[in-house]
Amino acid sequence: MEGNEASNESHTGAHISRVVLGAMGILGNHYFSGITSDNTGNTQVARRLTCESVKTLINMPDVCHHTSLVCKDIACLPVFQPIIDDVRLTIAHFSHSTFSTTELTKIRKVLKIPRGLERIGKTRFATICLSAISLERCTPAITKMTEDETFQLQDNIHRLFVTDSYAAATFSMGLKRLIKVLKPFAKTIASLESSQANPADVYLFWLAALANLKRVLESDDTGFSSEEAGQIRAVANDRFRELLQEGPADCYISAFYLDPRAFTLTSDSELILNQMIYSRLCS
Repeated sequence: MEGNEASNESHTGAHISRVVLGAMGILGNHYFSGITSDNTGNTQVARRLTCESVKTLINMPDVCHHTSLVCKDIACLPVFQPIIDDVRLTIAHFSHSTFSTTELTKIRKVLKIPRGLERIGKTRFATICLSAISLERCTPAITKMTEDETFQLQDNIHRLFVTDSYAAATFSMGLKRLIKVLKPFAKTIASLESSQANPADVYLFWLAALANLKRVLESDDTGFSSEEAGQIRAVANDRFRELLQEGPADCYISAFYLDPRAFTLTSDSELILNQMIYSRLCS
């Protein structure tokens, strides 16, 4: 690994491209098949300039970064603001209270809950989902804490875990809805970060995530209004279009189309999918 000291230089796309080309030149350009980065302005320019200099490079947007932004954008929607505020408040309380954390750990062990609460990361937006899952997992233990009159949580947290209360039921349902919407994208990120993932998996996992999201939004169990479902769907579709339809290259779709695993089954739905992909590649 090599660092680049450029404190006195503007980190423009051209500068980043020169640094990348210099590092590639040490090994030889023919050893590199693709280049990826997040989608800030200068890094996008750097990818484009580098690919113009080395014609055999494939310009590949960072799929995990894009998928993480889906979680960020969905979490910013009004429908999820109240539940996310409650999650942050609860996690923050236990993060700053050693006494509360110790009591929670004791009760978790009694109830055989293996893992505790997880904090929301500042830039890893899928941790919103992981934090919500951890809070749902620990809800029985926190509820047990509220039943102990000698132990007092903050009032605005205590009300969320009082057995059979309206606030607790609303909070529990809010957690379930948030998790059901974000979990497919969080799983996609974890899967695509694997060293065994390949470009074909990107399109495959995104199709699976969107299909799962469609089922969640159309289910009566989650109770999303038409407006709320439309807002969530719009976020996912925008990121899908940005990454896979309007990206600098069709490498993810092409790799999926060339993957023999995608065409070993013959159901009607898969034949339709094959036709859609073929039309996309021919357009």
